[in-house]
Amino acid sequence: MPNPFKSKIIYIRAVKRNRMGLGVVPDDSNSDIIAVLDSTSLHTFMLRKAGNELQFLVEPCYYPRIADIFKELMHRTKANEKGLIEYAKQKYFNPKWKLSDPKLLKDPQTILLVLIAQDFTSRDDYSGAIAAFNLLALRYYTNTMYKMIKHCNENYFRSALENLSHNHLFNTRKTIGSAVMYLSGQVFDRYKIDMKQDNSEEIVQMIYYLRTRIMQSVKSFAVHYYKISESGGATRQQIEDMPEKENLEKKLKQEASKLAKNITVYATTDQRAVTAAQRITRFNRKMASVYADSLVDTKYTQQLELLLFLLMRSLPAIKADESQYIETSKQLMAVKVSKKPVFYKKTLVQIHDQILLDLGINHKFDKLSAQSQHISRSYLSYYLTLMVFNHFNN
Repeated sequence: MPNPFKSKIIYIRAVKRNRMGLGVVPDDSNSDIIAVLDSTSLHTFMLRKAGNELQFLVEPCYYPRIADIFKELMHRTKANEKGLIEYAKQKYFNPKWKLSDPKLLKDPQTILLVLIAQDFTSRDDYSGAIAAFNLLALRYYTNTMYKMIKHCNENYFRSALENLSHNHLFNTRKTIGSAVMYLSGQVFDRYKIDMKQDNSEEIVQMIYYLRTRIMQSVKSFAVHYYKISESGGATRQQIEDMPEKENLEKKLKQEASKLAKNITVYATTDQRAVTAAQRITRFNRKMASVYADSLVDTKYTQQLELLLFLLMRSLPAIKADESQYIETSKQLMAVKVSKKPVFYKKTLVQIHDQILLDLGINHKFDKLSAQSQHISRSYLSYYLTLMVFNHFNN
């Protein structure tokens, strides 16, 4: 049986309207857009990036950073902006279709994310497709926020959230991130068959519909934001004036960011943590050091920042003793399922699996017993946990 995640070269022909699909076309002509997709790696990348951005939306005035992700996607798919725009002109512009904003269909970020979502959908990999769709929704959220609230005040932002009507989507879905995911999922379910069938007209409708749904929620939020701004309903607060919990979380995020950069940018490893984590799990000594060294890469900065924050937030106290740190790590890794889009174990596993891909040993890992796989992941968790302990107790 063929492996649906096997690497392949995908040729997207940009010469005939309404006859362009994502199947393999045996043609090396320069008129084609060539996207080389390693689906396993791309799937992992999309889930990680979408999850990170959605998680950070809990912060006031956070505008997702999709531009950097787009650059990486361009590299991974061997695409280029000129080719994507030309493809869109040929595929999505029909004189009979009335387009309210033609520029949207010439946006290379939109086109690339739609193509990636189509490719995953064609493989029945709906998890990867929805991740691509989430990134597209986040792009529209960011763009609309910059238009509506270019210079954001955190206090006005918080107050606006607190004063939204009960039926506003940001309220009913509890967080902005959950609201974006909800809208993205709704639109994806509505149009997934059209994407699979490469129905150009419906795909155009899908793009506009998704952006419109995002814009509606953001615009109504912005109305509350400016009402509060004009009335002086919120005032600038210094960090010491913030509520205790909010103050603590901000400090934890700062420490998580600092430590993540120490690891990935300044090449900090902690041999004491390596030794202690290896002793607890009885993980292979050589691989224990290899895992620690593998984290010295800036591509892990954002993920580690999130993971370390989730860990610190779960500790009974930053100044807890070592055994409490170890117990916290054990409890977090014992979680089997969670309704949260992003949580500690899920983030840890994503980092762990990326390390395996980088080392080229993911296939060997897949053949290990469930217990051996758990030990490998637990080692990484204990290592980072004890590194945090040493960071605060040296």
